Amino acid sequence: MIVAWTDDGWNDYVYWYDDGDYKKVSRINDLVKDMKRHPFTGIGKPEPLKRNLSGLWSRRIDSKNRIVYDCHKSMITIRVVLVKSF
Repeated sequence: MIVAWTDDGWNDYVYWYDDGDYKKVSRINDLVKDMKRHPFTGIGKPEPLKRNLSGLWSRRIDSKNRIVYDCHKSMITIRVVLVKSF
């Protein structure tokens, strides 16, 4: 499965990497690996989003931050990584 990042999603990931928050970076890497295997189940409590974000999914990075993504046949697109309070 191919993983593509939007500019916002990649910038958020790089922000945490450059900031030295390797615990979050490691967690994101684990979530992405799991998304490739099981897009709608697995770690991070995957949840379908509602209303204007219908069709997107989120997984928990930690208690405040989520990774938001969508999945189509053979491609996962990571929309954003840094999401404060959902």
